[in-house]
Amino acid sequence: MTTYNIPAKYRALVYSVFGIVSLVLSSLTVWYGAVNSDLPTWLIGANAVVVFVGAAIGYTARANVTREDDPDPEPAALVQATEGEQ
Repeated sequence: MTTYNIPAKYRALVYSVFGIVSLVLSSLTVWYGAVNSDLPTWLIGANAVVVFVGAAIGYTARANVTREDDPDPEPAALVQATEGEQ
């Protein structure tokens, strides 16, 4: 599997922009539903694009997760786990 080392500051920016765009579009969708109005064509299309792009963003996020990102367990937790196995 090929992974790309995308710096965290760029990933954070992409994730933030994506989150804001998703929030705005979903809020508009909910508002149109609440006022019992038909969704505009541009909003339907924009939601479809956000869902499509979300798959790529999720794949990129997953590809940039490494085992080094996992915190080390506390030594006391290791001792308790070992004692509980006996």
